[in-house]
Amino acid sequence: MFCYKARKTPGSLVSGKVEASNPDLAASRIWDMGYVPVEIIPETRKKECLRARFFKNTVTFPGIGLKAQVIDMTGHLADILDSGVPMARALCFVEDQAHSSGMREVVKSIREAVVKGSAFSDAVAASPLFSPVYISLIRAGESSGCLKEALRHLAEHMEHEKNMMARVRASLVYPLIVLCTSCLTFAVLLIWVIPRVTALTEDMGGHLPWATRFLIAASRSFPVWGSLFLIIFVSAFVVLKRTRGTFRGDHWKFRIPVWGQFIRHAQSSCFAGTLGALLENGVDLMTALRSVSSVMDNAVLREAACRVSQKVGEGMSLHKAISQQNIFPDFLKDMVAVGEETGRLHEVLGQAAVYYEKKVDQMRQGLLAFLEPGLILVMGSAVGFIVLALLMPIFRMNSLIGF
Repeated sequence: MFCYKARKTPGSLVSGKVEASNPDLAASRIWDMGYVPVEIIPETRKKECLRARFFKNTVTFPGIGLKAQVIDMTGHLADILDSGVPMARALCFVEDQAHSSGMREVVKSIREAVVKGSAFSDAVAASPLFSPVYISLIRAGESSGCLKEALRHLAEHMEHEKNMMARVRASLVYPLIVLCTSCLTFAVLLIWVIPRVTALTEDMGGHLPWATRFLIAASRSFPVWGSLFLIIFVSAFVVLKRTRGTFRGDHWKFRIPVWGQFIRHAQSSCFAGTLGALLENGVDLMTALRSVSSVMDNAVLREAACRVSQKVGEGMSLHKAISQQNIFPDFLKDMVAVGEETGRLHEVLGQAAVYYEKKVDQMRQGLLAFLEPGLILVMGSAVGFIVLALLMPIFRMNSLIGF
């Protein structure tokens, strides 16, 4: 018995149970019911799934997250198997090298299943930590007798994806630091510095400059509009958190200028690269499409990939199925057409993934080139205005005394 989550229409999510002897048969029965499977988990592994989800969202070793641990495990296993060590003994070595107790338990359960006679792919599929793409590549490697090569290719593919996302996140660190520092500086000036200087300028008497009067008014009303800004910020954060991964929330992201195009290119690179890797390792097209659709981060593209999988299952060519989805870029559609005509679909998809990865890097560098000096200019202008507004009455008083 398998527990599943599936979709029938964009934005709708249903769950239930289906009886089958293996995950592939369960997926086929879910497709026959008219649903697109999103998650399939053995019912007997329900408690382990809950524990794994907690583990998946937690850093379990200083500086090493789940994905990095899975990459290390996969690479180590490939290297050990390449030395001629049997699978069960290789898993023992990998278990000893695990970075955390959580990963050690996962490898131990896989090793015990292999010792009992299960195939390595079935043992991996029993753990909810591994994605459908990971499982499909392992099964393809076992079927072709090239498990070591499949593991090494899988580790390289996951490492490449992780590095690309790390570059994107690292690009946002400096602008966020500048923005947070600016907000903290303005808050300190408005709460503590300006009220003390205001008392001094008011004791001097005389007519204050407009900039000083504006600054004093802003400082006195800061508790009101500061609280309002904080409420708006927290509300926006909560809304974004709740809509993250939903069809409506991800659809809204595509409407943001520049950022929407950035997400489209990044997800297109992920789609093309993962699909190409699956096809290159001998996974059939339908299984590859189902695996890719279940691991897409963006809900809109995930739904589009599910519809492509349905159309291909009905006999339509991949190019025609993708062309009917407006969310995919035109260049990707053209590359798929070329790949189908030449019979080199996996190679062409790999080239498309590299192309969109370069586009993502170019857009990332362009955004940084605009954000960094822009934030510094805005912060410098604001601080300069505050300093000028504070010094203008002092200069005016000095000129009056000198006169």
